[in-house]
Amino acid sequence: MVVGGCARQPATKVERLAVLPLENLSSDPQWNWYARASSAVVQYDLAGANNIFAKTVDSLSAAQSMQASRVLEGYFFERNGRIGIRATVEDLRKTRAVEQLEIEGPVAGGFLPLANELARRLSPGARRFGTSNENALRFYGEALGASGADATELALKSAMDADPRFATSYLGQAQILAGTGARDRALQMIQAGERGTQLDAIDRADLQYVAAAASGNANERIQALETLAHIEPANATLFADLGEAQFERRNFQSSVRNYQAATLLNPDDPRTWNMLGYALAWTRDLNGARQAIQEYEKLAPGDTNALDSLGEVSFYLGDFESAAKYFQRAAQRNPPELLKAAEALLMTGDVRLADEFFAKYVGPVKGVQGGRAAYQMAQWEFLTGRRTAGIAAMERLAPELEGGARSLALSQLAIWKMKAGDDEAFAGLAAARPDTPGARVLDAYGLLLAKKYAEALPLLQAVYEGTNPSADGQVRVLLAWARVETGGFAEAGKLLEICPLPLSSGEPMFASLVFPRYFALRAEVLEKQGKPDEAKKNHELFMKYGGGEITK
Repeated sequence: MVVGGCARQPATKVERLAVLPLENLSSDPQWNWYARASSAVVQYDLAGANNIFAKTVDSLSAAQSMQASRVLEGYFFERNGRIGIRATVEDLRKTRAVEQLEIEGPVAGGFLPLANELARRLSPGARRFGTSNENALRFYGEALGASGADATELALKSAMDADPRFATSYLGQAQILAGTGARDRALQMIQAGERGTQLDAIDRADLQYVAAAASGNANERIQALETLAHIEPANATLFADLGEAQFERRNFQSSVRNYQAATLLNPDDPRTWNMLGYALAWTRDLNGARQAIQEYEKLAPGDTNALDSLGEVSFYLGDFESAAKYFQRAAQRNPPELLKAAEALLMTGDVRLADEFFAKYVGPVKGVQGGRAAYQMAQWEFLTGRRTAGIAAMERLAPELEGGARSLALSQLAIWKMKAGDDEAFAGLAAARPDTPGARVLDAYGLLLAKKYAEALPLLQAVYEGTNPSADGQVRVLLAWARVETGGFAEAGKLLEICPLPLSSGEPMFASLVFPRYFALRAEVLEKQGKPDEAKKNHELFMKYGGGEITK
């Protein structure tokens, strides 16, 4: 797998090594700092290895969580003027030791040469730790064991003072500052690290990645991830993170390649298989998406989310019958999945059965939860073509509610009235809402209703580009509407290839803005593509749900 067009091919056989802190078997507790420092040195030194991915962990259960294939554990001691390490590499799959390591040196030489040698024994290509200063290592070890950000930052500063060229101390402080929202200070720390240290390629890329994340620059973050994936070819997490970043930027083919690389490096991670499935769905590869998610299901057989994912990718690519079956199976463990089952049945035109599943989903419309159920039932009736009944039910319900629930019901009524061309309802919504993506969607919808399609286009395009593809269903359909009305049928066709779940692809209050219009837009595009039979089916569904009242 080639990443970003320039990365090395990741190793297909990688040992995932969990590195436990070494136990202090000396008689002096002053050496306790070395326990964590030693494991951190090993992780650092092995970062660029081709066939080992090392990660520090605190326990064997944490090793299993990282899908480790091997674990390094052991102890250190100080005796007769010498210090030593005794370590064992255990194969977790075979539950047996595969390597015994013994390293010793004079106390005067410090612990650091021993830790570097330990990493070199594990991989001849290991680099050397970012400082040769024993005091800097000690403060770094204290930072790793510190409680709280303040204590950690203080210890890292002491490490930096001990060796101003120690890049990892700058990196650690920048990460803390970025995590607390001190963006400018984090960037200043990174700049200081770049100026004042002797950086190798990995240190530089790590600093650049934290800088990009702190500044919110998505392009620079992707570039830093590409660099890191190139120089750390055994790190599955980097490839998965790169796949996620590219998915968010709608670079789906590259996303697929990087998720696939991550599954080669760590085939036991269920989340990566799941994300690969979604990325494949966005490349319109339904069979590939299902196969990836089925691997996820094998690795996590009790996880209902696998069935949900199979249902969603099937729905997105138009196999609504299969989607309904997956969602029904998921609902046996997780009843809220009944909503998606109802939505899938709605797309097939089976309103009766969809109604049955939706009624099971919302539950009784009376009692403690009755208000919520009644609100959702009114939404469902409006959405499925029973608009008069839906509006009447919401108008009866609103006065019975209080506070936020009442405001929600009144806002939903205003959106429905706006949909019918009520300018006063639109003006009331516009005056009451802040500047949010949802508000901008309503602004664009107002332009669409006013037939100002060219004006709506840039507004919708901006919201679309700033929305994660996994949550863009509503704005994507509205953008397709603007494209159709301005003659951009090819662009609209691409936007409509992924079918949004009506009530599960964004804010349910906005669902009626795009459903059943989705079918009308699909019909127009399919006509232009010379597919009259498919166009007819979509037009009939639009008329069923949007062309007039239907009865129960």
